[in-house]
Amino acid sequence: MAVWFTPLSRWFGVIGAGLALLTGFMTFTSVFMRAFLQTPIPGDVELTQMGIALAISMCLPWCQTQRGHILVDFFTQKKFCPKFAFHGLRGVLGPGRDVWLFGLAHLGGRHLGARSR
Repeated sequence: MAVWFTPLSRWFGVIGAGLALLTGFMTFTSVFMRAFLQTPIPGDVELTQMGIALAISMCLPWCQTQRGHILVDFFTQKKFCPKFAFHGLRGVLGPGRDVWLFGLAHLGGRHLGARSR
């Protein structure tokens, strides 16, 4: 990896973290204004979506230089089970999970007014 890539990715990560903090502050301000002044920041949802997407994108190079993977590190930071990693969630929970999810989907459809024919 190039010598300049690690410091550059670090700066991208710092800027991305700052952008995430600013987005959080903007969201807090909008909620506060909506609750007490009845005038939220126009387009706050879209600004939040774009701000967080940009912040995550800017932090990914730093994650790559640290040989990290966001999803894997988040769920397996302290506990690692080779069986779980090899077979995935389906292999661990088995067909019982499928029956459970089918039942939930069926009940949800019935609740929303869908009828089976």
